[in-house]
Amino acid sequence: MQSYDENYALHLHSLKRGLSILQPEGVAAALQGLANLFPFPEGGDPKDPQNIEKAVHLLQEAKRAETDGLQALKHLREAFKNL
Repeated sequence: MQSYDENYALHLHSLKRGLSILQPEGVAAALQGLANLFPFPEGGDPKDPQNIEKAVHLLQEAKRAETDGLQALKHLREAFKNL
């Protein structure tokens, strides 16, 4: 059985790991790139194959960052449950 100090250290490590993963800058950067690609009000050219490819890539980046953030939140939830 772990002592209180060992248990606390383990949870602190989990918390730090979760916080290091949880960085919304990746989502914001990807969505900003999308806004730059299709600026308001002109809108860019959504039919241009290069723009389509860039937009898909940016949306995949945003999704990946969101998924990482969700995993970090789940990790933090588990760490807090055990405190």
